[in-house]
This record gives sequence, structure tokens and C-alpha cells, in this order.
Amino acid sequence: MKTNPNLQRWLAANALFSGASGLAILVTSAMLPTLLGVGGRGLYLILGALLCLYAGRLGWVSRRAVDRLEGRLIVVGDVIWVLGSAALVVTGILTLTGAVIVSLVALVIAAFAVAQWREVRRMVRIVVPLAGITLGPGMAELGAQTLPDLPLVQTLRVLPTRSVPIVDRMLEGLEQAYAAKDVDRFISFFTGDFRQVDVHRLVHVSGSDAWRRQTVGINAAHEDMGRRHHGRALIGDWLVVELEWWGTVRGEALGHPGQDRSYRYSGLALIQLAGDRIRRQIIYADLATLQEQLGVR
Repeated sequence: MKTNPNLQRWLAANALFSGASGLAILVTSAMLPTLLGVGGRGLYLILGALLCLYAGRLGWVSRRAVDRLEGRLIVVGDVIWVLGSAALVVTGILTLTGAVIVSLVALVIAAFAVAQWREVRRMVRIVVPLAGITLGPGMAELGAQTLPDLPLVQTLRVLPTRSVPIVDRMLEGLEQAYAAKDVDRFISFFTGDFRQVDVHRLVHVSGSDAWRRQTVGINAAHEDMGRRHHGRALIGDWLVVELEWWGTVRGEALGHPGQDRSYRYSGLALIQLAGDRIRRQIIYADLATLQEQLGVR
């Protein structure tokens, strides 16, 4: 089972809007035939009830794991609603007021469909390249020789799902501290013996003191910065996360000289947890995209 927390938030908002619309239709079912110029009260009672049921379904889905197929089906449902609304408006069978109301609702549903589809697409197909990794100088010293034995990770077709509250809170806290450049809070999410192996950028770190120094340096080199954790899968005490970083560099950072440029790139992280803190982190980053955006040849 696979999910995306941002998708779950959009589904929850969609559920609230659908539920409110369904209740509004039920309450005003007697006047809607005249107001919209089509159908009878029975039709709107059925439509309102179906919308309420649909909202309940969306609300339930938004509180659990959502896989890519289910996300697509919800988007398809929203698109069908929008197309049906457009057909009603184009045929001219609605009153002017009805056309305005139906168009406004369709615009909101269309916005949900676009936002949900964007998040569904972020649940990308990724195969974790654990096999065939050649350890470079220094990586073995950091303990990279004990890469996690995660055969399930290599068989994942979509990254991933299930939402685990303690993990979600930790990742959200990391995002907030990173964006705010709050070094103390950011470091608090890592253990004292934290180690990082960055396979492509070769930014390896051993110990919390070294991690703090690197964090301070990166913060100082950026005018603004952010990170987002998209799909995630928890296998034992190892977490697989799709990561996205962005920022504007003003000084030397990320192993490259300051270029006064903005960047946005993605990667994959294997994170070993110790309770609600991070003990080890192995990162595979899209170095080519980063270098291209920073103008490094």
C-alpha cells in the first residue's frame, strides 16, 4: 500500500467541499429546480445524498493509505463531474443563475482534480539501487559497508505508502526547521552518533558535531531553502523517502561555489530510525540536475 501525505490533505479538503455541497443541495432541493432550470426535487435529493456518501468515502480515504490507482480513480471522478457540468452549461438548458452556480462548483472541483493529480504523479516509480554500489574512500569508514538489507525496497513499484503518525510528525518537523534555518531544532531530530553517506554528492558526515557544522554552513550560504518529503515507506527501522530540495544559494554550499542561483532537485533517502530520531541516512541525489542549475560544468 502506498500514499502521499499531501494527497491525503487535498482529499480531506475535497471531502469537506463535497459534503458541504451535498448538504446544501439537500436543504435547498425544493427550490433548485426553479433556480437551476432543470430536474425535479427528487433528482436533487438523490444527488445531495450521493454527494454526502461520496464525501464520507473521501474523508475515510484521506485518513488512511492511498495508493496511486485509487488516487487516479478519484481524479477521474472529479474530471467526469467537471465535464458533465461543462456539458450542462454549453447546452443552454440551465438558467443564467444555474449556469453561474454550476460553473463555480466545477471550477473548484477542477482545482481539486489538478492538485490531486499533481500529488499522484509525485508517487513516482523508483527502484532503489542498493545492488552494485561501489563504496568510495571514506564511505566505509562511515559505516556504509553495512547498507541495509531491504530486499522489499527493490521490489517497490511506487514510492510508497503507509502513513505512520510518528514518522509524519518527524518529517514535518524536519521540513519546518530546515526552512526556518533553526539549527538547534533541526539537529534535535538526529542522534548523537548520527552518520550520513551521500552517494552522489559525496557529502559524508559522522557525528552530531560535524552534522551541526555542516548545517550551520549550509544555512549561512542560503538566502532561502526548503525540503519536502513526498512518498515514504517504513520497513522495520528503515525508512525509504522521496526527497525534494530547493533554495537560493548566495555562498559556497552543497560542494559547489556560490553562484547566486536558485535550484530544485530530488533524490531518495534510506533513513535508519532510533525511535523518533534519525541514526543513519544514506542519500541518492540527482547531482546532474543540481550541477546544471548551479551552472557547474
